[in-house]
Amino acid sequence: MKMTLADKTIWSDEATFNLSGTVNRHDTIYWASENPHQLLVKHMKSPSISVLARISSKGLLGPYFFPATVTGKSFLKIMQEEMTPSLKTLYEDTEVIFQLDAAPGHWEKDVREFLNLNFSDKWIGRGGPIP
Repeated sequence: MKMTLADKTIWSDEATFNLSGTVNRHDTIYWASENPHQLLVKHMKSPSISVLARISSKGLLGPYFFPATVTGKSFLKIMQEEMTPSLKTLYEDTEVIFQLDAAPGHWEKDVREFLNLNFSDKWIGRGGPIP
């Protein structure tokens, strides 16, 4: 059976969860009938955890947990130690395309070099071979 582009692509994203109950809404749009000028109090620097997951036609990969904000160094460590080995096991010799968003941690030079080495020209992202 021939794999489609959707079968080959591994989609990814991460989110940060704060213990204060606030939600980072930078990627979300809410439409509501309530007063748009209502003041929302946010607790700055509350303890949080970042969670990364990958979704493919073969299922969910992860979750992977970061104790703080996702940085290039922490993202690379998760990629090297957890994600890439599980991807290679799940997909074996199948050609995959790895998708990233434009998060700052994904843009670091060491991360891009690792992606180029392990996914050659088969990754989507800022500065990648597939824009």
